[in-house]
Amino acid sequence: MPDEVYQTGKPYSASGSRYAFKASPGEPATERYVDFVFQPITGSDGAVRGILVQGADVTSRAIADQALSLNRARLDYATRLSGIGFWYCDLPFDELEWDTRFKDHFFFGPNELRNPLAPIRAAAKVIASPNVEGRNDTAELRSDGV
Repeated sequence: MPDEVYQTGKPYSASGSRYAFKASPGEPATERYVDFVFQPITGSDGAVRGILVQGADVTSRAIADQALSLNRARLDYATRLSGIGFWYCDLPFDELEWDTRFKDHFFFGPNELRNPLAPIRAAAKVIASPNVEGRNDTAELRSDGV
């Protein structure tokens, strides 16, 4: 690759490139991953005079990415087999996600879940409100969050 960069004058970079690394002769090679760039250095005449090589070992990141990908594939497979679908609720960021199978499984129509966190918020307000004498402490929670 350095020869090609030298000849063409075009930089080359790679992310998560795998290679076998030997710390010293006679030792077994270990698998490593690196991000790197070959950057041509040109003179005032535009001719390539050298190549700057910069790289970083990203083995930990690559291993974590592989594990995450494997776990995601397992989750997708289990979700498909269950027939129930998938949902995820992130209350601090006010996000709720679910797939079509989840909605179908629990008989939700396409427009029934426009504001799905509204009943939860309304219930929390009722629970957190101070008890006022003579007030009825029950509240009706409607699907539109009012």
